[in-house]
Amino acid sequence: MQDEATLTTLLTEVKQNQDSSCLELILQKYRPMIITTVKRYHLELHDQDDLLQEASIICYQTACAFDPQNATTTYGSFFKKSLINRYRTLLRKEQALKRRGARAQLSLETFLEENGDVFSDNAKSEGTLIDKLTFINELPLLLSNSEYAVLLAKLECKTVKEIAGKLDLSLSQTYNTLARCREKIGQLAKKLYGI
Repeated sequence: MQDEATLTTLLTEVKQNQDSSCLELILQKYRPMIITTVKRYHLELHDQDDLLQEASIICYQTACAFDPQNATTTYGSFFKKSLINRYRTLLRKEQALKRRGARAQLSLETFLEENGDVFSDNAKSEGTLIDKLTFINELPLLLSNSEYAVLLAKLECKTVKEIAGKLDLSLSQTYNTLARCREKIGQLAKKLYGI
């Protein structure tokens, strides 16, 4: 009971006065749980020090958010769940980057089979074939998954209504996504060609 009262005092000090020494005491108390949780996640882009730093940030955020009077769980459970959620978010982002990189390694033949000949004489760009290939290879890295899907559907000369139906989007979502694509592609064209 005294340990719980001490923890409540530490949490109050962190929340009201941003007391770093109290935060350090909370981190020491939960260090075994933090280390165990860190060992469960193997992230390529984050080493153990990064994950421990993330734990410090989550500890501070949960200390500020936790209300002992209205809590349905203990602070330790709340902190652990928040920490696991943060590590899962980092893992999802890392895996999304891997998928995006794999998508960018599409061969020209596969791209043409899936999307048709975008290098026809009717193409508006006056750049060379190499410039067009460079531009196309940059697009998957530049656009989000949904933006890329909408762009590919638009390249098939589909109307906004057809794109929305095909990708299960609302018309406004489709218009907004196309606008983001135009903006990002314009920035890329400016970067690559000075247009």
